[in-house]
Amino acid sequence: AVLIAAIAVLARMVLSQEMVILHAVGIPVFYVLGVLGCATAAIAFLHLAFANTVLPHSSATLYRWQEEDYRGKPSAAPMQIATDWVSDGSTFMHIDAVSDQGHSLRGVVVVERDEKNIIRHYLTAKTATYRDGAWVMQGVQEIGDIGTTSEPEADTIIKQLPFAPKTLSLTGIREEELSYNDLLTLMDKTEATDDTSRPYEFWFHRKLAYPFSSLIMLLIAAPIGLQLARRNHMLRASFCCVMAGFMFYVVQQLLASLGETGVLPPLLAAWAPMVLGAAIGNWVLLQWES
Repeated sequence: AVLIAAIAVLARMVLSQEMVILHAVGIPVFYVLGVLGCATAAIAFLHLAFANTVLPHSSATLYRWQEEDYRGKPSAAPMQIATDWVSDGSTFMHIDAVSDQGHSLRGVVVVERDEKNIIRHYLTAKTATYRDGAWVMQGVQEIGDIGTTSEPEADTIIKQLPFAPKTLSLTGIREEELSYNDLLTLMDKTEATDDTSRPYEFWFHRKLAYPFSSLIMLLIAAPIGLQLARRNHMLRASFCCVMAGFMFYVVQQLLASLGETGVLPPLLAAWAPMVLGAAIGNWVLLQWES
């Protein structure tokens, strides 16, 4: 949308001879681009704030409404699938499903390791509920010290774990439903398992980088302001700008796939399209202006 709008504005200014008049009075085209850049930067900032405040809650509500086939008011969050390991120091936890904002878990596995990174305790539970600062686990099967298998004294036990319901409630959620703070929390709790933390790290950097795409789109459209006021020149330049914007989108999506799967470092996959787009756009603009 920003690309099409920028092309339309600059093309109108060229065809109406406004660019020629501004150049005649000593105002270069870069001043015009600077004004448009300030407006685009404001839009990017609003996009950044919107993605961190409004989007997570509205996306979660919309997904629940879709699952209910848009019948009536969306219900409270249902139990969601969670397939990631979370960790805190030497304690690791895996859960099959989570509900009630992380207070109710299903299919729990808890692994504790010693200072030599050797498993010293392994526990599974069918369900777990957070009450009074501890986890009440039911349907427990437990392995104590290495090489020693022991049945728990009761089917239900109360165990202190370094995992808050807030952290566990974030597992299994789509990217759009997570704020910056949520992603930082997940990155911190999954840092010991690199393959698990990479998608969260990439999502965090992409949320920060994506609003800057608006500035790249403006830079791609900038050569329109340097065209002659001839229809064939304008059509050709507009077509080239649209194709350049499309190629930028393709590269962005390609690197996103590589970043989410861990083929490329998350930071590189998220910011490389912006850096390359800005560098190539500035080079083309300077070449065209000269």
